[in-house]
Amino acid sequence: MSRAPEKILFIPLDDRPCCLDMIERIAALGGAKLVMPPRESLGRFQNYGESEAILDWLESQDQSF
Repeated sequence: MSRAPEKILFIPLDDRPCCLDMIERIAALGGAKLVMPPRESLGRFQNYGESEAILDWLESQDQSF
């Protein structure tokens, strides 16, 4: 019997590969679906992310999992 992949809402620190891409790969290894805010709303190196956009994204997610 197979089950649906686990869904994980994840807000990375920024868009660096160690905070974004590698975590996505690790989740895939475990069979989990990683759901993240749009990349353009995340911080970049020395630039802050768009916290209001990230909060809006989080509130818009279906949390009935």
